[in-house]
Amino acid sequence: NHSAYLQAVATPKHFDAYGGATSPGRRSITEVVVSWQDWHETFLPAFFAVLAPPGAGAGAASAMCSYNSLCVVDSYADPPCPGPSHGVPACADGALLSGLLREQWKFDGYVIGDAEAIRFI
Repeated sequence: NHSAYLQAVATPKHFDAYGGATSPGRRSITEVVVSWQDWHETFLPAFFAVLAPPGAGAGAASAMCSYNSLCVVDSYADPPCPGPSHGVPACADGALLSGLLREQWKFDGYVIGDAEAIRFI
């Protein structure tokens, strides 16, 4: 029992967009397509509320990345997906984990993959 070590933490999952309009509704290693508006108004605010640093959010110490890759489009009528993260699983997506989560949101906790998420990379 030492205050310098984590004893237990809440782990918000699945970062980011595990599901959505194009998801088959089960654990999936497929690509999830979300509109930019839906991503910014539905998915990101929930994660920001718990993963942003204390004072800005709840300050969770960990996050769980999702199996699927994420494709953000201007409109659901736009697929197929363009962009650098196309087809990259969330657990390997540098723009998502390093760019958004660590650099923009200043998250300093750890990221863990769900079950076999790392194996699917």
